[in-house]
Amino acid sequence: MDAAESELRGDGCQVLQVKTLGPSHPDSRYALTRAFYQAVGFIPLEETHDLWPENPCLLMIKALVSRSS
Repeated sequence: MDAAESELRGDGCQVLQVKTLGPSHPDSRYALTRAFYQAVGFIPLEETHDLWPENPCLLMIKALVSRSS
C-alpha cells in the first residue's frame, strides 16, 4: 500500500476510494476486509444500495495529502 500510495501521490492523486460489501449485508467475512482498509487509513464514507443489486456497497476513502499541502 505504501508504494502504491507514494506513486499515486507523485502522479498528483489526492484521494483513494475503495468499494466493498457494506456492513448491512449478513456476510461477516467482509468485516475482515473492512477492518483491513480501516487499518491502512481508509474511513467509511457511505453505504449505498444503488450500485450492486442485492449487495450494499460501502464506499471508503483515504486522503493522500495532508491539510497543510
